[in-house]
Amino acid sequence: MARKGGFTPAELLAMQWRKENMEAIKEISRLTTAPIALGERLHSRWDFKRFLEAGAVDIAQPDISHCGGISEMRRIATMCEAYGAYIL
Repeated sequence: MARKGGFTPAELLAMQWRKENMEAIKEISRLTTAPIALGERLHSRWDFKRFLEAGAVDIAQPDISHCGGISEMRRIATMCEAYGAYIL
């Protein structure tokens, strides 16, 4: 179970992450074995790149209506593949 930092998997699933709080997301990622999924409110591949470079996201979840459409979502998927992150 993911209990290194005091969070249960159910608690992690329920949390909403803000893209402005990169340090907190990196810390949570470091403290748990549960995969970190985020991205519904990120607006471009450049927003995703910050999290991918930091190793703070395991599963990217771009919202096609927020990220700029199908073309931008494909670019995000390509970037995720390069960084070894899954995409939903």
